[in-house]
Amino acid sequence: MNYKTFLFNLRNKINFIDRFLIIFLIKRRFLVSNIAWIKLKNNIPIRDRKYEKHLIQDLVIFGKKLGMNKKYITNIFSIIIEDSIFVQKNIKKKFFYNK
Repeated sequence: MNYKTFLFNLRNKINFIDRFLIIFLIKRRFLVSNIAWIKLKNNIPIRDRKYEKHLIQDLVIFGKKLGMNKKYITNIFSIIIEDSIFVQKNIKKKFFYNK
């Protein structure tokens, strides 16, 4: 097998994994929307910085055990958390707009 075919095959495998990452992010967003409704109904603030900090620390520890870089994990999950906040704020806006 020449290097172009090998490179093509490796990239296809990465693309497959990337698509699964997107599917899992969509599933995560669905769960986040459920959390948003619970928070709204129980008058709980959207942001929980203590939980966010604990989550990232836990994921960094888990990732380090698997050989991942702390900064890489922190950056990725900071973006994911920000997206979760965005989703929850949008649900809150819709909830209060429709009242």
